[in-house]
Amino acid sequence: MLNWLSPPTTLHLLDGVRPDLLLLRSLASILVFKTVHCPSVTWLEGCLMPQSLLESALQQPDKQSRLDNESIKYAEYELICMPFVKIFILTDMLLFLHCSQAWACIVCGYCLGLGIRFAGTSDSTVTTTLWHYINSMLKLSSKESKLSEFFPKNFLESCVCNLLMSLSLVLAGTGDIPALRLARYMQAKVSANPCSISSNTYGLEMCISMATGIIFLGGGRYSLSNDDKSIAVLLASVFPKWPVNSNDNRYCKD
Repeated sequence: MLNWLSPPTTLHLLDGVRPDLLLLRSLASILVFKTVHCPSVTWLEGCLMPQSLLESALQQPDKQSRLDNESIKYAEYELICMPFVKIFILTDMLLFLHCSQAWACIVCGYCLGLGIRFAGTSDSTVTTTLWHYINSMLKLSSKESKLSEFFPKNFLESCVCNLLMSLSLVLAGTGDIPALRLARYMQAKVSANPCSISSNTYGLEMCISMATGIIFLGGGRYSLSNDDKSIAVLLASVFPKWPVNSNDNRYCKD
C-alpha cells in the first residue's frame, strides 16, 4: 500500500502525474506509515523524497539552455511537425518548471501528513521541520527571488498556507506567537491580491483563518487528538482543496 501511494521516483513517471495529485499521494503515503520516529528534514529528503527530483528541483538551467523570454513566460513546448507525426520536445526550462512545482507539492503533502499525525503534540522536531520548509517557500515567493516568476499565480502562497495549516495542527491550543505572526503576514499578503477564481483568495483566507483558530483553540485550553478516528476527521477537515467561493461545495468542510 505504501509503495502504491508514494510519489513516483523517476522524472519520467513524475511527468505523468499532476502536481496536485502528487500532494495527495504524498499526504496519503505518510499517513499509512506504521511509525514515524524522527520526522526531520534529513529523514524526509533522505528516505521519502524522490532523489531524482531533489537533484532537479529549483536548479535553474544555464543561460545557454534557456528559451527566449516569451517561451519562458508561457512555458511552451517546442513543436516539430513531421508528416503525420508531432513530436513535443521537453526543454530544460519546462523540466525545471515541472520539477520545482512537483517538489513543492510533495513537500506540502508530507508536511500536512506530519501535521495530522502529530496534531496537538507540539513536537519540537516536527515544528523545526515545518518551519524549515515554510522559510524555504517564503524565500521563493519573495520579490528578491528570481524563481518566483516561474510558478503559477498564488502557487507558492497556497503552499505556505498549507504549511501554516500543518504547523497549526501540531501547535494546536498553544497560542504560539511566531505561528500567529506568520498567519497575519499571509493574511495581509493574500488580501492584497484581487479576488478572482484563478487566484482563489477566498480559499486561502479560509485556510489562514482556520489555522489561526486552531492555534488558539478554546482560548488555549484545548488541543487536538491524534488517534485513528481523529486523524480521519482532521484529514476531512483540512483536505487541501480549498473552495473558490462561499457556494463551492465540491470539497465540503462543514
